[in-house]
Amino acid sequence: MKIRLLFFLGVSVFLVSCSNVQKNKEMEYSLLRGVNYSQQNQYEKAIIEYQKAYALDSNNVILLKEMGYCYYQFGDYTKAEEFWLKALKQTPNDESLIKNLATLYYENKDYSKVNNIIKNSYNPNDDYYLKLRALMLYFENNKIESYELLKKIDTEKFDVDTAIKYMEILKELDKRDELYYFMKNSYSLFKDNKEYIIAYAQNLSGVYSMNKEAQNILLDYIVINGNDNDIYLQLSGIYLKIGEKKKAEDTYRLMSY
Repeated sequence: MKIRLLFFLGVSVFLVSCSNVQKNKEMEYSLLRGVNYSQQNQYEKAIIEYQKAYALDSNNVILLKEMGYCYYQFGDYTKAEEFWLKALKQTPNDESLIKNLATLYYENKDYSKVNNIIKNSYNPNDDYYLKLRALMLYFENNKIESYELLKKIDTEKFDVDTAIKYMEILKELDKRDELYYFMKNSYSLFKDNKEYIIAYAQNLSGVYSMNKEAQNILLDYIVINGNDNDIYLQLSGIYLKIGEKKKAEDTYRLMSY
């Protein structure tokens, strides 16, 4: 399953150069059309144009990066890796390529390749790389080392899935103060994400016995995003926990099936 990371595998920006050579013009026009299709998320049409351009110039770095991006979107990681590695040979310190490949290897659970490709970066301690390394340690059940890396990352650089995992780690390691302040500081970033809100409310209630605050978090989510069975279930459970059986039953009845 793919995770949502704080990295955008976006479309490259470039200028079409003036050339009197018809071959170059044809390649550039196909590349430009492909980028336009890619910007519209029409990747099938984009790859057709890119293949035309590739037949005319198989070493254009921008083209190689964009072809890799299209194949990544198709879920063809083998092809994506092939084109990105070919581009990397020409620009060995290209951060966008290194991050793309690191992401691809991470999603393939090929963690040794992640660590190897990060070595090509000018800044291997970039927040993005720290996060990838921390997540690998998390999935290897090395929570302590994962924590040591995650605590170095600015809160604004977290994506929601990593934030939830960090909350889990902080809870497991009994870092109560750090957990509370991380949740407080990250709330504005992820307040519209249901999974984050549920984790936040569960921690407020379970770790700190802050049941009223947990209720408010859940109710605010419903006000902003509308009715949600999972949120109602959490809210009902908190009411039951604090002895408000009538509220728990009434909230439970709000759930739709």
